[in-house]
Amino acid sequence: MSAALAGTAAAALPAEALQRAGQPAPAASVTAETDAQLARVLALYGDRLTAAQKQRLRGIIAGDIAMLQPVRAVKMRNSDPPQTVLRLVGEKR
Repeated sequence: MSAALAGTAAAALPAEALQRAGQPAPAASVTAETDAQLARVLALYGDRLTAAQKQRLRGIIAGDIAMLQPVRAVKMRNSDPPQTVLRLVGEKR
C-alpha cells in the first residue's frame, strides 16, 4: 500500500463515528469526493504532514465540499447573464 493511501486510511472517519459525534453521515458522493481530494493532497504533500494535520485536513476538505453542494445544485446555462453588472464610479451611461 502506498504512503498516500495509508495516510488516507489512517485519516478516514467512518460514518458511524460521525453519527456518534452528533453529526449526520455525509452522502456517498460527498464521501467519495472527499476521499479523492484528500488522496490527491496527500499524494502531493503527505510526507510533510503529521497524522493530526491529515485528520484536520480531512475535516476541512469535507466541510468545503459540503459548502459547495448548494452552489452546485443551481442549474445554469452558459447563456445565463450575470446576476449583477459592475459599474465603475464615474462611468458614463
